[in-house]
Amino acid sequence: MHVTPGLDFQYRSISIGRLGEMREWFDKLDKGGKLSQQPIYRKYIGSFDFTPPKDLPGAKSIIIMSLPDWISSVTFHHRGKSRDLLIPCGYVDFGLAQETIDKWVSTEILKDPAAQFVSARKRPLKTLAASSGLAAYGKNNISYVEGYGSCHALCAYFTDKSLPDQWGPLHMLRQCKGCRICTAACPTKAIRAEEFVIDAGKCLSLYYEREEPLPSWIDASAYHTLAGCLDCQYTCPANRDEIKKIRKIGDISEQETELLLTGGTDAALRASIAKKLASFSVVSDFEFFLRNFRLAWANAVK
Repeated sequence: MHVTPGLDFQYRSISIGRLGEMREWFDKLDKGGKLSQQPIYRKYIGSFDFTPPKDLPGAKSIIIMSLPDWISSVTFHHRGKSRDLLIPCGYVDFGLAQETIDKWVSTEILKDPAAQFVSARKRPLKTLAASSGLAAYGKNNISYVEGYGSCHALCAYFTDKSLPDQWGPLHMLRQCKGCRICTAACPTKAIRAEEFVIDAGKCLSLYYEREEPLPSWIDASAYHTLAGCLDCQYTCPANRDEIKKIRKIGDISEQETELLLTGGTDAALRASIAKKLASFSVVSDFEFFLRNFRLAWANAVK
C-alpha cells in the first residue's frame, strides 16, 4: 500500500514543573544501572535539557505533538530483477514545513493570538509523550501512538499559556504484556526479556545511522535497511496496519544500481541517484549511503 501523508496530528500537554520529575526518573534509571554506558548513547542522553526555556521565561506548559510518518522504500533494478529496500520513519523528509506545524500550534492548540511558544528541543520527547498519555512505550523502547503505531514523529513546544496538566505514570503498550516477538526479532539482542529498558548500547540503529566504522561484533546479516533498523517494529503486532503504509521515494535504474554495487565514479549517475533520493538525508554523504546500501543489498539478495 502506498500513501500520501495527511495533514493531521495528535497532542497532549503537561505542566512545565514536571521537568524536574522527569530528570529524577532518568537519574533513578541511571543509578540503577538500567542505562547503557556506551559512549555514543551517553552523549545522546547527556544532551537532554530538563530546565525551563531561557527564551520564554514565562513558560507554563509543554505541548507534545505526534505527526504521522511513514516507512519509505527505494526500488533498485538489477539484472532484470527489482528489489525494494526499506527506510524506517525519521530519515525521509516528506515536505511538511515547520511553518505549517507552528501554525497548527497557534491556531489549533493554543487558539490565542497573544500566546507565545518556542520549540522544546533537547527534551526527552518519548518520555514526554508516554507520560502525557499521548504515546505508550513499547518493550523495544519505541513510542506508539493510537492510529499511528510507531510510524510517527514527535515534537514539543513550551508556551506561556496554561494548558491542562496531563502528566501521569509512563504508559506502557498493552500489547507487550506476555509478548516476546520483538525480543526474538532484535538482531543484536538489545531488547531485554524481562525489562522495559533496552540495552541501548547494543541497538543496531545506534551504529548504522552513523558514519563511524561499524563494530565487528555486529553480524553482517543484521543489516537490512538503508538506515536504522526495522526488525522490532516490522514484526510488532501493534503495527499490524501501519506497517503496510509504505511510501516509495525512488526508482534506481539498472545502470545506477550497477554503479552502487561496483563503486563506480560516474559523476552524472551519482548526481542522478542523489537527485532521485534527495528527500533521504543519508544520501547527502554519498559514501555513507553507499556503505549502507551494500550491506542491505547483500542481505536482500540472499
